[in-house]
Amino acid sequence: MKVSLEIDVAGFEREVDTHMLKVFRPAVVDALNAAGEAAVDAVRKGMLTAFDRPKPFTLDGVGFFKASVRSDGGDPSILNYIKDQTASYIDVHGWGCGAGAAASSASSPSKSYLRSEGGACD
Repeated sequence: MKVSLEIDVAGFEREVDTHMLKVFRPAVVDALNAAGEAAVDAVRKGMLTAFDRPKPFTLDGVGFFKASVRSDGGDPSILNYIKDQTASYIDVHGWGCGAGAAASSASSPSKSYLRSEGGACD
Protein backbone atom coordinates (compact mmCIF):
# COMPACT_ATOMS: atom_id res chain seq x y z
CA MET A 1 0.00 0.00 0.00
CA LYS A 2 1.29 3.43 -0.91
CA VAL A 3 -0.27 6.64 0.39
CA SER A 4 0.38 9.95 -1.29
CA LEU A 5 -0.74 13.26 0.10
CA GLU A 6 -0.72 16.58 -1.73
CA ILE A 7 -1.70 19.90 -0.20
CA ASP A 8 -2.41 23.02 -2.19
CA VAL A 9 -0.93 25.79 -0.02
CA ALA A 10 -1.67 28.64 -2.41
CA GLY A 11 -5.00 29.44 -0.72
CA PHE A 12 -3.44 29.11 2.72
CA GLU A 13 -0.66 31.57 1.84
CA ARG A 14 -3.22 34.14 0.73
CA GLU A 15 -5.12 33.68 3.99
CA VAL A 16 -1.93 34.19 5.99
CA ASP A 17 -1.07 37.33 4.00
CA THR A 18 -4.58 38.68 4.55
CA HIS A 19 -4.39 37.90 8.26
CA MET A 20 -1.02 39.68 8.51
CA LEU A 21 -2.42 42.79 6.81
CA LYS A 22 -5.72 42.95 8.66
CA VAL A 23 -4.82 41.70 12.14
CA PHE A 24 -1.12 41.38 12.88
CA ARG A 25 0.24 44.63 11.40
CA PRO A 26 -2.37 46.85 13.11
CA ALA A 27 -1.60 45.07 16.40
CA VAL A 28 2.11 45.81 15.97
CA VAL A 29 1.32 49.46 15.20
CA ASP A 30 -0.85 49.70 18.33
CA ALA A 31 1.94 48.20 20.44
CA LEU A 32 4.52 50.62 18.99
CA ASN A 33 2.26 53.60 19.66
CA ALA A 34 1.66 52.44 23.24
CA ALA A 35 5.44 52.16 23.71
CA GLY A 36 5.88 55.66 22.27
CA GLU A 37 3.28 57.09 24.68
CA ALA A 38 4.97 55.31 27.58
CA ALA A 39 8.35 56.75 26.56
CA VAL A 40 6.90 60.28 26.40
CA ASP A 41 5.33 59.81 29.84
CA ALA A 42 8.63 58.52 31.24
CA VAL A 43 10.56 61.53 29.92
CA ARG A 44 7.97 63.93 31.32
CA LYS A 45 8.11 62.20 34.73
CA GLY A 46 11.89 62.47 34.60
CA MET A 47 11.60 66.19 33.87
CA LEU A 48 9.35 66.62 36.92
CA THR A 49 12.07 65.25 39.17
CA ALA A 50 15.14 66.60 37.33
CA PHE A 51 13.99 70.20 36.87
CA ASP A 52 12.76 72.70 39.45
CA ARG A 53 9.07 73.27 38.67
CA PRO A 54 9.11 72.61 34.90
CA LYS A 55 6.55 74.63 32.97
CA PRO A 56 3.99 73.20 30.52
CA PHE A 57 6.20 74.54 27.69
CA THR A 58 8.96 72.17 28.79
CA LEU A 59 6.71 69.18 29.43
CA ASP A 60 4.74 69.67 26.20
CA GLY A 61 7.99 69.76 24.22
CA VAL A 62 8.25 65.97 24.41
CA GLY A 63 6.38 63.98 21.81
CA PHE A 64 6.49 61.26 19.21
CA PHE A 65 5.46 60.59 15.66
CA LYS A 66 2.98 57.74 15.68
CA ALA A 67 3.36 54.57 13.67
CA SER A 68 0.85 53.57 11.03
CA VAL A 69 0.38 50.59 8.76
CA ARG A 70 2.50 51.40 5.73
CA SER A 71 0.94 51.07 2.32
CA ASP A 72 4.31 50.10 0.81
CA GLY A 73 4.56 47.06 3.07
CA GLY A 74 7.49 48.48 5.03
CA ASP A 75 7.99 48.11 8.75
CA PRO A 76 6.10 50.58 10.95
CA SER A 77 8.16 52.77 13.26
CA ILE A 78 7.84 55.61 15.76
CA LEU A 79 10.13 58.52 16.53
CA ASN A 80 10.35 60.12 19.97
CA TYR A 81 11.62 63.69 20.06
CA ILE A 82 12.07 66.87 22.04
CA LYS A 83 10.95 69.94 20.11
CA ASP A 84 13.70 72.27 18.91
CA GLN A 85 12.63 75.26 21.05
CA THR A 86 12.29 73.08 24.13
CA ALA A 87 15.68 71.45 23.56
CA SER A 88 17.32 74.88 23.18
CA TYR A 89 15.55 76.15 26.30
CA ILE A 90 16.65 73.13 28.33
CA ASP A 91 20.20 73.57 27.07
CA VAL A 92 20.41 77.24 28.04
CA HIS A 93 18.34 77.22 31.23
CA GLY A 94 18.72 73.64 32.39
CA TRP A 95 22.47 73.40 31.97
CA GLY A 96 23.35 77.07 32.36
CA CYS A 97 25.26 77.34 29.11
CA GLY A 98 24.65 78.19 25.48
CA ALA A 99 23.87 75.75 22.73
CA GLY A 100 26.72 73.53 21.70
CA ALA A 101 27.08 71.11 18.81
CA ALA A 102 24.27 70.96 16.31
CA ALA A 103 22.25 67.77 16.25
CA SER A 104 19.51 66.62 13.95
CA SER A 105 15.86 66.38 14.84
CA ALA A 106 12.82 65.10 13.03
CA SER A 107 11.16 68.47 12.53
CA SER A 108 14.14 70.53 11.34
CA PRO A 109 17.51 68.81 11.11
CA SER A 110 19.53 72.02 10.96
CA LYS A 111 17.88 73.90 13.83
CA SER A 112 18.13 71.57 16.80
CA TYR A 113 20.91 72.03 19.32
CA LEU A 114 22.24 69.90 22.13
CA ARG A 115 24.84 70.62 24.77
CA SER A 116 28.29 69.81 23.42
CA GLU A 117 29.95 66.63 24.64
CA GLY A 118 32.30 66.93 27.55
CA GLY A 119 29.76 67.81 30.21
CA ALA A 120 30.77 71.37 31.10
CA CYS A 121 30.18 74.52 29.11
CA ASP A 122 32.99 74.95 26.62
